Amino acid sequence: MCAASNGDVSIVETGSYHGKTTVLFGTVLKYFSGTSKVYSIDIHDGKQGATDLGLKTYAPSYEFLKRNIERSHLTNVVVAIKDHSWNVQWHSPISLLFIDGLHDYPNVARDFWHFEEWLVPGGYAVFHDYADYYPGVRAFVNDLMNSGNYSRIKLVDSLIVLKKNEVRVIHIVKSKKKTFLTRD
Repeated sequence: MCAASNGDVSIVETGSYHGKTTVLFGTVLKYFSGTSKVYSIDIHDGKQGATDLGLKTYAPSYEFLKRNIERSHLTNVVVAIKDHSWNVQWHSPISLLFIDGLHDYPNVARDFWHFEEWLVPGGYAVFHDYADYYPGVRAFVNDLMNSGNYSRIKLVDSLIVLKKNEVRVIHIVKSKKKTFLTRD
């Protein structure tokens, strides 16, 4: 996993529900780096699905998440934030951004773009439910890959991993006859 410049890793997860992925990420970070953190962001209102396909409503999930974090002994690794992702003020490098909130194009895009500027070059953007049953997730991820700023690393079932491409420097080279661009 790509680490921030000081060696710490920050994982930001949008959409955590009961915290299965939160616990997985937290366990890995606890084992490999005692100072790294998982920031688990969810409003925990029980809504799941996609606004364009219909939402299902379940019981609020925040207490389940907290219990799962405590049972896994991850309270020093996981920071649970009960809010909409776009309300969270963020100003730190992110090594891995995991998007698993509502699964329609506008919500996936809002979750992603709110944090994207903090995703380090070489960092990973991971999307859950990249599948035909959630066309909004699929369309957003495809648009992102077509932008040239992200490369597909791996697709396993409905989980797709993209890597943020390193910043490319463009040089203008002038010769006597023409001007052209080169990349490092």
